[in-house]
Amino acid sequence: MNETLQREILEDLDETYPNETWFGDQISLSSDQGKEMYYLNEHGLIDARIERWTNAEAISSARLTAKGRDFIHGCGLSAYYGTITVKLHQDTIRELIEARILALDATQQEKDSMLKTLKKLPADAIKTATQELTKKALEGASLADIGRVISVVAGIAGLS
Repeated sequence: MNETLQREILEDLDETYPNETWFGDQISLSSDQGKEMYYLNEHGLIDARIERWTNAEAISSARLTAKGRDFIHGCGLSAYYGTITVKLHQDTIRELIEARILALDATQQEKDSMLKTLKKLPADAIKTATQELTKKALEGASLADIGRVISVVAGIAGLS
């Protein structure tokens, strides 16, 4: 794979987007450019018109797709729709934090103080606390811990 050539192809087609670009000399699929265009076509980044004959295949025209345009510009609707949003109710987050506080190696007085403060926190503060606690958890996680979690999740998703 030649990522530089792929980017050049995408950028060239972006100049004529949304129109199709016709090539005066067809691009053979056996050439480096043809192979890269075929690959980009398979991934839906371009829409290539492939001509087939008995002894050869070539690309006569191509057009950048919306997915291809989003890819080269690093934004667009693909980025928007590709975002995963996880929503947890603030009570669920409070319960998770509370369970962790109760499990801490601290005096009961320290735990009670933290729990009292936790119960008073508004939703925005719970959100901030969740972000910070997630960062701390990931910073403290070992590579083995992260690998185990990813393996378990991959198994649940049917990827293992």
